[in-house]
Amino acid sequence: MNEHGVWVIELAARSIGGHCSRTLDFASGMSLEELILRHALRMPIPPLTRQEQAAGVMMLPIPYGGRLS
Repeated sequence: MNEHGVWVIELAARSIGGHCSRTLDFASGMSLEELILRHALRMPIPPLTRQEQAAGVMMLPIPYGGRLS
């Protein structure tokens, strides 16, 4: 975004896939996606204090399409 307008760089981009970004809860209530957009647009960003509780996501490699059982 600049004085000439808004330029689309990528459509349907994801920061980190699936549910992973939901584990990054910041004390300000801001999501990772909002943080990335604010940074890209040079908007103010509150302190990036993480919540103190541990969080994680288990990722399973899927070797082929179908049903995991």
